[in-house]
Amino acid sequence: LIHFVLYAIFSLFLYLLSCKMTLGLDTLMKKWTFVFIIGSVVGMSIEFIQYTLIPSRSGEWFDVIANSVGLITMLITIYLLKRIGVL
Repeated sequence: LIHFVLYAIFSLFLYLLSCKMTLGLDTLMKKWTFVFIIGSVVGMSIEFIQYTLIPSRSGEWFDVIANSVGLITMLITIYLLKRIGVL
């Protein structure tokens, strides 16, 4: 649950960052792709580092799944908020 919530918040901040950037992120789909790729890479990297480099920690596939579900849920929420004119 913590992974889900934190990555949902993280994806919201990534989305807001993508709105301010001028890297050709002009459509909603490009912004979503940016958020999902960056968020997924960060989440998988953290789990990989925990699994390989930190003996007292373990990387979990369920954490990666929770991260991804949090990202996707927030992207859907952003889409719905844009449709009703909040964002």
